Amino acid sequence: LDFENIIQFIISFIVLFSIFTNISLNKNTKVSNTKYDKLDDIIVTIILSIINVIFVLFLVSEVSRLTTNFLQLPVRYTYSSYAREGFFQLLFVTLINFIVIMYLLYKTKIVGESSKVKNLILSLIGFSIILIFNSYYRMFLYINHYGFTILRLQVILFLAMELIIFGVLIKKILKGLKFKDALIYFIIMTGFY
Repeated sequence: LDFENIIQFIISFIVLFSIFTNISLNKNTKVSNTKYDKLDDIIVTIILSIINVIFVLFLVSEVSRLTTNFLQLPVRYTYSSYAREGFFQLLFVTLINFIVIMYLLYKTKIVGESSKVKNLILSLIGFSIILIFNSYYRMFLYINHYGFTILRLQVILFLAMELIIFGVLIKKILKGLKFKDALIYFIIMTGFY
């Protein structure tokens, strides 16, 4: 075994164990009244609509490129650059979407109050899921040509983790969650670590 890997494992274990212990010990702690930001329903609807329209335009361009080159590498790309571009597009866009969604869910009450906002957030999650599958497609083209490596497997697991997290968010938006959100996210993150 490599000394560097042992140190990395020990540090990761200590951090994850302390987070889990903190969550477990404080599960019965009463949270003081959370201050929610008051946002105008119309402004949030307009901003989410603009984001969704931009997303639709981006997905149309991606799908048109995908259908013209189905199961083939587009011209002027290598397999690695095509997969890398798809992954980093996904990473950037889903990070922005995740921040917007988490802010609206946890810092405002607008998702529970407005069905328009709820539907726009669900469509944003749907578009993110389509982008995740696009990244899967690019990655599997790369894997079919060059085979599996640890890094490629980590990318596939990261994409699966994002799918599960967006699935949890969909459940939270539609039905709510009966147990602590932090524990669910913790289990997902550590399970795919």
